[in-house]
Order: sequence, then C-alpha cells, then structure tokens
Amino acid sequence: MSNIVDMTDMTPNQATVQHLEKLLDCAKAGRLRSVIVVAGWSDDAWTHGWSIDDRNTSRRLAGEVALMQYDIMTKISLDDGDTILAKEMFF
Repeated sequence: MSNIVDMTDMTPNQATVQHLEKLLDCAKAGRLRSVIVVAGWSDDAWTHGWSIDDRNTSRRLAGEVALMQYDIMTKISLDDGDTILAKEMFF
C-alpha cells in the first residue's frame, strides 16, 4: 500500500498577513477599536466574529458590513465575466 501524501498548499497569503499585521499594530496603539471578521480557512471552511467597542457606533458598523457585502457581490459579478455588470464594464 502506498503512502498518502497531503497535497494541501499551506503557503501563507502574504497580503492577508500584511493586512492583519497593520490592523494589529493599530489595535495595539488604541486606534482600532472594533472589528468584524469573516475568515476563510485552508479547507475552504468559513467563520465570522466580531469585537465591538462601546465607543464605536454599532449602526455605522452595520452599514459598513452592508457596503462590504455589496463590494464582494460586485467582485463576484466581475470575476464571473458572464453578468450584465461585467459586460458593461468591459464593453
């Protein structure tokens, strides 16, 4: 019987590492007070969580989540290339 080899690419995403390091520096300096996270793992599992400081406005944070959702949906539409939005962008 042959050995089973795990072929999972565990190379760190450097853009993610750099983004998180910048956010961590801001949090340690007291500038970043609240965060909402959606994280994709190496096995394509997803999770989410948040830490909201009482000094931040939760309504405004919820609005930013809605804007982020719109941005992600727009990116998906452009990446698919077969949507009305994508066709208009490249016409």
